[in-house]
Amino acid sequence: MNHFLDDQALKRLRTAGGLPEFSGTRYVLLEFLARGGMGTVYAAQDQTLNRRVAIKVLDSSDANGELEGRLLREARVLAGLEHPGIVPVHDAGTLADGRVFYVMKFVEGSRVDELLAGNLSLPERLRLFLRICETMSFAHSSGILHRDLKPANVMVGAFGEVLARYENYVDLDPVVKDKWGIPALRFHYKFGDNEHRMAEDMKETAQEMFEAAGFEIVHVNSRVLTEGWSIHELGTARMGSDPKTSVLNQFQQSHDVKNLFVVDGSAFVNASCQNPTWTIMSLCWRSCDYLADQFGKGNL
Repeated sequence: MNHFLDDQALKRLRTAGGLPEFSGTRYVLLEFLARGGMGTVYAAQDQTLNRRVAIKVLDSSDANGELEGRLLREARVLAGLEHPGIVPVHDAGTLADGRVFYVMKFVEGSRVDELLAGNLSLPERLRLFLRICETMSFAHSSGILHRDLKPANVMVGAFGEVLARYENYVDLDPVVKDKWGIPALRFHYKFGDNEHRMAEDMKETAQEMFEAAGFEIVHVNSRVLTEGWSIHELGTARMGSDPKTSVLNQFQQSHDVKNLFVVDGSAFVNASCQNPTWTIMSLCWRSCDYLADQFGKGNL
């Protein structure tokens, strides 16, 4: 089924509603999503990467360029905040009519104001509130203050655990090398049946919740994001006690190279549905304590 608007329909819509013209870019307009204080958000298709994205376009330009500058500053601020609760920015540019835009991840989910209108229990409401507070705390720690925080600006989606599979691995590419002549990593990775069944269950559960809350459901999607899409890439140097089946020991120290410590998310044996940042930091702290101790004893 083709979800794209044909040329004649686009021409009529642009004439009637002033829709932006994306010709000359890699994006194809799909539909209107929402309108904000100085910009409008549309769904679009990224033709280069073949994915659905959200694009915020400045409603109108001004003579001194102040509005363009404000929208670009907004895009740069968001691009500098990497957090699971903040929508990542992929691209920015200028349309043929001079209006600036920036491109974001298209988020599947429901707005918090819609959820709160349903029958959420107090614990469920508090869990939502806590996640929002965690996101705002991260932004504040980066010196950023959100001046338009409201339920309609918060989306709710589903997250699940990705199980480790021996069929997923990385090796050295026998042909491709980087600019220093070092072989590039080659990834062999795909989701298993568990991930696809989990996504389907998420869709069915969410649909049941929204129907019970009296929502009018206009769109349901269980599409699984592209492998490696998430902010936190975990694994490839798994932790374990057996050098034959793992790369690192319990202190994230290489079995084979004793002065090599890998203290990011590479040591994880799976990717849970929770943000792993605190665990990464805790394990790094423990590894650093061990490293300092071993270095002081002359073992490294």
